[in-house]
Amino acid sequence: MTALAPILAPSLLAGDHARLAESARAVTESGAPWLHLDIMDGHFVPVITLGGPVVKSLRKHTDLFLDCHLMVDNPAVLFDDFADAGADRCIVHIELGDPRPLFDGLRERGMGVGLTLNPPTPVETVLPYLAEIDLLLPVVN
Repeated sequence: MTALAPILAPSLLAGDHARLAESARAVTESGAPWLHLDIMDGHFVPVITLGGPVVKSLRKHTDLFLDCHLMVDNPAVLFDDFADAGADRCIVHIELGDPRPLFDGLRERGMGVGLTLNPPTPVETVLPYLAEIDLLLPVVN
């Protein structure tokens, strides 16, 4: 297996939510190619954050690659919203079960496919899917 270089993608969650466009501009000026967007539904994780409308409004202010980490119970119901909003890729969680139908749904909408796992989940659970994804996002506490 070939080792891959890590890519650092600044997270919008760390920015000032009252100044999202300015935060995206700062990321662009830093030279980072991506902007990581943490999407939380208040169910899969206890916090509620961004959604499709915010991604859509942000897309108007940046050409950055928008990488959306869907920490949600039912990501498939959001795929159309995120595709329409201009998301470049969505990342789904292995804890939701077999991710292949989710991969198919993302690709059908022209988005890239990412997979992630929560820290207690053994990394072996994602290994069978590595050839089918564009990104593996390790989550650390």
